[in-house]
Amino acid sequence: MSSESGRIHDEAERQQVRRHIEQTAFSNHTQIALADNNPEAIFLCALGRFFDANVQFFAQRQGQQAVPVPAPCAPAPCAEKTVLFLTPNGVSFVQDLSIYRMARGLRQQGWNTVLLCFSGALRQFGDAFTQIHETGSVLDFFRMLQMLPRSHLLYRGWMTAYLFGAYLVRCYPETVVMLKDWNFAEEKDYLFLISGNKPAYDFWGIDYIFRNCRRVLSQYAEEEGKLWAAEYNTNPDKFIFFPELCTESSFVEKSAVTYDKTRLVHAGSCPPTSMPEGYFPSKKIFEDAIRLTRTGIDFSYVIQEKIYDAIISNRDTYFDMVYENYRNPDFHLVKGRSLDPGVLLPYHFGIFCLTETVNAIRLIKHSIPSKFAFYLEAGLPMLVNKRMTSLAAMVEERGLGITFTNDDVPRLDQLLDIGEKRYNELVKNVCAFRKRFTYESFDLVGILG
Repeated sequence: MSSESGRIHDEAERQQVRRHIEQTAFSNHTQIALADNNPEAIFLCALGRFFDANVQFFAQRQGQQAVPVPAPCAPAPCAEKTVLFLTPNGVSFVQDLSIYRMARGLRQQGWNTVLLCFSGALRQFGDAFTQIHETGSVLDFFRMLQMLPRSHLLYRGWMTAYLFGAYLVRCYPETVVMLKDWNFAEEKDYLFLISGNKPAYDFWGIDYIFRNCRRVLSQYAEEEGKLWAAEYNTNPDKFIFFPELCTESSFVEKSAVTYDKTRLVHAGSCPPTSMPEGYFPSKKIFEDAIRLTRTGIDFSYVIQEKIYDAIISNRDTYFDMVYENYRNPDFHLVKGRSLDPGVLLPYHFGIFCLTETVNAIRLIKHSIPSKFAFYLEAGLPMLVNKRMTSLAAMVEERGLGITFTNDDVPRLDQLLDIGEKRYNELVKNVCAFRKRFTYESFDLVGILG
């Protein structure tokens, strides 16, 4: 075991892990009957493919008889300018709206956007798709995957869902994979941080995707793609910088703002502060936020609706945040509205993190997070830690906000004392730049290949 990288280098150890997960995952390796609407079958199907097992052992329970799911036997039908979207393992994630933003942008440019998923899709974003195919069974999912016409198959990768992405790359050459965060943690830490059997296969899935997928889209700038190409000995041209972009119809017109009491906002999810600080920024953001409120700065978390409801209903898990929300007049937990930047109008600056203490610096160094487009749509200048190298450079070059270092955080109240004239200049810069950072302004045909 290498103490420097944390990866599992010893082949005997790797085989031991693999045998353990095989035994845990399978009760009968030759055929498994699975209940309807059980996304675990997606993972097992990919696992069987990469163990060179009989893929047809994956089945839907129909009474006492297991019906095999057919492996792909022919190319799927082609349809011009039609993207078939697959969510991670076929499941909709409330905390990830990137696939809906992209579908909406493509549809507005005349593309057909088709969603295939298990029942329970986020129907409030149905306007992003020309068609939605929901299925309650694994068998129907794979049949529709084979039958639906498309020019591109776009799969949203996610933690515990990269093996299925590799399966799609292997079986369907039109597949394009859009990554969630990678370089998230060293391999052994990753297996600890993300529970269950599936994380052990993410590294294998990523390895296959990076080596064999014709296009890998991500929010990581070109510099990160070069590092991946060297690490996986593959062509750097396949790694395409494609962050979440703005939709012009979502632009909020921010009028001249009274710059009196500075109001900061963090928009998005909100993990509890019990999460390990080296991998999740929530603890440090919360600690910094409380200190800043003591200097007269107002701080709010604007949180997606379902995540907000979960926080309020799990008071013990989020007790420190819920208490401050109750007791501190300058600290707020606010229920947002998904994909509605209008909820950010009361604030002066959007943040991504404050003091940055993440262990895996590659997770953030060249990343342009999804919040960036959301803040742009709201006409909101940003505060960016300089450890987020690519994002900080973009913000500095275009005058979209203020950059700072870890050492600057205790005196942010002084850095933010810029006056109304300077602040409104930043707003003007944001509103000008966002018009060039839209799905309409990117070469989508070239990006999808």
